[in-house]
Amino acid sequence: MILVADSGSSKTLWVLRHNGMDIFMKVTAGLNPNFTPEYAIEKTIRSFVTESRLKNKISKVFFYGSGCGRKKGKEEIEGILKTVLPAAKIKVESDLVGAAHGLSMGKPSVSCILGTGSNACLYNGKKIVQAIPSYGFIFGDYGSGAHLGKLLLQDYFDNKLPKGIKTKLEKTADFSAEKCIENIYRKPSPNRFLAS
Repeated sequence: MILVADSGSSKTLWVLRHNGMDIFMKVTAGLNPNFTPEYAIEKTIRSFVTESRLKNKISKVFFYGSGCGRKKGKEEIEGILKTVLPAAKIKVESDLVGAAHGLSMGKPSVSCILGTGSNACLYNGKKIVQAIPSYGFIFGDYGSGAHLGKLLLQDYFDNKLPKGIKTKLEKTADFSAEKCIENIYRKPSPNRFLAS
């Protein structure tokens, strides 16, 4: 049985496959190691594996995740997966590699991610041959949910939004400066807050 995970900063899609068929699927919290503490990542993975009731039948794991393009994040996720599924063969790659594999069907392509974060690459059908390094929502991720949320909040607080849009926003969420500062500077995963 093969376990495949597509993990962004906001959510993770888990799919268990057997004989070419999806037999169990679940969406959990995003597991970006740049924002999610190790204990929370392990707790989420253990919970999923327990719920699937197939721990001893999982032989391979393919985990494609945001924050796994760099050595530290990749090793952190690999270590946790090896702890939870010690008998399985583990492969951890970036979410961009996962997108390229899924979109290209083994052919050269340009693959992009546009979610909480954003990224793009040139894929030759086997590997990524060119990509702009992802520096996260503070230094990049242009066009991402976090970037667009940041621009929206800036315009909101600078009183640059049209009155109708500002009124609609105020009806749907608490846009006080205090609440935004708390979510961006004092709580985990500010990128998720900005993208929401």
